Amino acid sequence: MKIYLKKWSISLALIGSFLPALSQWSTGSLPFKTARHGVEFLNPEEVIIAGGQVGNSGSSQNISDNAIIYNVNTHSWISSSMNTPRLEPIMVRGDSGVYVIGGASAWGDVNGNGWKIENTMETYKNGSWTEFSIPFQTMDGNAVHVGGKIIVAGGMSYWRWDSSDGANIEGTSLLWIYDEADKTWTSRFSSDGRFFSAAASDGEIAVFVGGLWIQDSIPGDHLDGLYQSGAYEIYNSATNSWSSGYLPSGHNRSRIVGCYCNNLFVFVGGSRANGVGSNLVNIYDGQDWSHTDIEFSGARAVEDCATAGNKILFAGGGRWRYETWYNNTTRSDLIDVFDADSKSFSRDTLERSLQDFKMAGYNGKAVLAGGVNYVGTEWTSYKEVYVFEDSSFVNVGIQIDDNQKEVSIFPNPTSGDLHFFSRDLIEKIEVYNLHGEEIIRIQNYDGRNNLSYHFSKSGFFIARIFFRGSEKIEYKKFSVVTH
Repeated sequence: MKIYLKKWSISLALIGSFLPALSQWSTGSLPFKTARHGVEFLNPEEVIIAGGQVGNSGSSQNISDNAIIYNVNTHSWISSSMNTPRLEPIMVRGDSGVYVIGGASAWGDVNGNGWKIENTMETYKNGSWTEFSIPFQTMDGNAVHVGGKIIVAGGMSYWRWDSSDGANIEGTSLLWIYDEADKTWTSRFSSDGRFFSAAASDGEIAVFVGGLWIQDSIPGDHLDGLYQSGAYEIYNSATNSWSSGYLPSGHNRSRIVGCYCNNLFVFVGGSRANGVGSNLVNIYDGQDWSHTDIEFSGARAVEDCATAGNKILFAGGGRWRYETWYNNTTRSDLIDVFDADSKSFSRDTLERSLQDFKMAGYNGKAVLAGGVNYVGTEWTSYKEVYVFEDSSFVNVGIQIDDNQKEVSIFPNPTSGDLHFFSRDLIEKIEVYNLHGEEIIRIQNYDGRNNLSYHFSKSGFFIARIFFRGSEKIEYKKFSVVTH
């Protein structure tokens, strides 16, 4: 049995008590226009929007070291500065703060070696930034936090423009693993030696899917031996083990995006080839893979995704151009919304076609910040921040059925020790206070149908109980009275 501490807001209404209705979208703005930055939640109310190219368009753009702390409830902000400017950094929230990894700090041909791609990372914690060297350089990749580790699936490690054949690139083909406790890096080879893999994690398991690999000597241009991969890796932090495999034939693609929601790892879209988008969807439920698709009109390399409550938003993007590695042949205003409860998609739209933005999700909210829209060869960046709130998650309370008999709890009230008994095997138990904050997660690794836990604080709580091999969820109210 393993205990996880986590704060995750969910509406747990008690027998007919509901929160007031909220609109799904709200909008604010940054103090400047920005694109190709990073976004990550710092806490349930604030996101960090870091780096990127700031300005209006063209030559007026600069790589930025700005880091805006943005409040998603009030749409207010404060400004801070990183130690290094970073274009397309990788951002992830870990146990030791928010990490900003890599990114390009200078563009153009720097000393004949193309863009200066950083081999440093920065962490933000308690209002300050700290910079560290790392054993690799990368930009425009993905990272997840899982079991006290940060795992980076890198993007490009080299970019240099050649007027005769477009952008020449190299990729970060290793998976880099940072142990937050030991502050050490290790690495492992990715299947096919690929980069641009999608990544998603539930905090215990991390899944890495798809990407590109280069057959010929590198750096390569957009036609120089680049191949889409259908490989995947799965890391289980409980057993500290890796497994790998391949998606079905025909599912090879790069620039996929992936997010986790309610026991499902969902990977959408991607690029099948230069300028060719995909509408494929691959779903991993912790044991098996399945696949479906979004509407064919939405076939594209989705720009980014974020989880809000019981929904995942897959937004924007287009058909990726391998000539430049930072543009699309077309751009999309679509948002494909995946409902994890019904396992179905619906369709929403952005205010405009958009790319080069980033998203992040936490609790019942998702944030989309900045981005670029092209009209012909002319482009404009934006400073809007859009906040999506899953109203079904936040406002529709869970009706607690006291007649549910699958699980019994004893004693209730309790002075500390609480025991859960079930006919079926319990997978895990999430416990929430009446503010909707998850205070503990009890994971059943021992394959038992009974679990116990000692509570040290008084209060009223809700247990959300999941069962092994079943989609059924049961809820139990209980109280703790300590002396």
